[in-house]
Amino acid sequence: MKIVNADIQYLNACADILAKTELGQKYFLNPDGEYIGEYLLKEGFDKKQIYIAIDENNKCYGFSWIEINGIFHWFPFLHVIVTDPDFAKQGIGSKLMDHFENLCFEIDKSDKTFLIVASYNENAVRFYENRGYLRSGIIPDLYFKGIDEILMYKNK
Repeated sequence: MKIVNADIQYLNACADILAKTELGQKYFLNPDGEYIGEYLLKEGFDKKQIYIAIDENNKCYGFSWIEINGIFHWFPFLHVIVTDPDFAKQGIGSKLMDHFENLCFEIDKSDKTFLIVASYNENAVRFYENRGYLRSGIIPDLYFKGIDEILMYKNK
């Protein structure tokens, strides 16, 4: 498994993976409730901000959307990280996070990284905390009324 910067040929694969997840089914919808993941992900592909986890046969198993100057126009921000639910618990998310942190801390030389996670997603919160991310604050109703988002960060 390797992590590479994705080209547009992987847009459909990433959108399909996202559609199978709770994240995709809640956050990547238009006001009519229709899934628009492909449309929204295209921005990340156009800006070369999507990185994919692929095997030796170039099959995509997950992706991350990384904005190097995404928060406060200064610090790296993990916009999205998704692994194919059919291949959960195989370390793909950890590999994508390793890549994110290497890109931010070693290549970009940033001393902090940021991400946002839904407070109800206890598994994701625990995953990030186990990697050394700290809770910075709660943002009530950021995307949806009644759903709090947790701003998390990690120092190098």
